[in-house]
Amino acid sequence: MMISVVIFPAISQSRYLAQVSSCKNNLRQIGIALESYADQFAHHYPFGAVSGPAAIAGIYAPVLIESEFIADPATFVCPSNPSDAASMPRLSRVRDALEDVQLLSRLAPSLGGSYAYSLGFRDRGDYLAPSRKRLAGRAISGDRPNRAREGSVGKSNSPNHGGRGQNVLCAGGHVKFLTRPEECTGCDNLFISTRNRVEPGLNGGDVVLGVSEARVDMSEEQF
Repeated sequence: MMISVVIFPAISQSRYLAQVSSCKNNLRQIGIALESYADQFAHHYPFGAVSGPAAIAGIYAPVLIESEFIADPATFVCPSNPSDAASMPRLSRVRDALEDVQLLSRLAPSLGGSYAYSLGFRDRGDYLAPSRKRLAGRAISGDRPNRAREGSVGKSNSPNHGGRGQNVLCAGGHVKFLTRPEECTGCDNLFISTRNRVEPGLNGGDVVLGVSEARVDMSEEQF
């Protein structure tokens, strides 16, 4: 009995560390794809639209797949959260759904799998898409935050990895594990803006990572 008590926690911890490591590898692959995309598109990272149905964070994933920067859609699924492994629609199907808001709303949560993506920034009423210049080593993707039905949005860790923390991909390709949504004590929260909303950042230092269906146009409407 004593052996079981000792071994089972060790196995659990080993599995947890393996999942964190595998998740980091996924994000590194996404980082390579994002940098390759930026090389071809004037240092801009993928985004869908500044308004309308396609103005959601998760569009970046099918864009990377359709552009062949990511070969395997499973790259967007964290091994610790297999419930996010729903089939990711191809960009062509997303385009077909743009005229059908209800269909796109059903597709939206599965677009980015387990990972969140930068919502970009707002500057005096203009939307500024994610780019190397604007992010400059700050977070561009990472383990997704909670959705509204799962609990507090922005106030707690990602549901991936048992809520113990989140892997975060920074522009440039560096991946780090944070034990809280802030990069450091008192720093910017990665999942909400400085006014505690899921929306594009309100200044160059206000980075917000949103789930796939999070809107980038600061609309009050959410899927």
